[in-house]
Amino acid sequence: MMSGGLEFVDRCGRDWRAAEGVIYHWNGRQWARETTKLYLESIRSVARDIAETIEDKSIRRQLAGKKAVNGAASFAEGDRRMAMLTKDFDCNRALLELTPLNRTRDGLREDVLPG
Repeated sequence: MMSGGLEFVDRCGRDWRAAEGVIYHWNGRQWARETTKLYLESIRSVARDIAETIEDKSIRRQLAGKKAVNGAASFAEGDRRMAMLTKDFDCNRALLELTPLNRTRDGLREDVLPG
């Protein structure tokens, strides 16, 4: 069975970034600071999908429970595919949002992109 955090990153990680304790969501135009805990709902949805494959009812409930979802969020935030530093965003304070320098969803400056 796959971890909820890993599965979330596999399915949804392209739209989410964690930078220095703050979660950002790609809104189709730029990386916006997430303040509504929408990422927890996304993780919960993934956890429910995983739970549907489990026969034991008590384990299914645990997988989609608050403790498991928060644990999965913690793992996801540390996943190298999501974690980054705020300095890796192009920050325009006048816009109050973060936009990648290379204007892509990947959110990394071209000079810090891997190989």
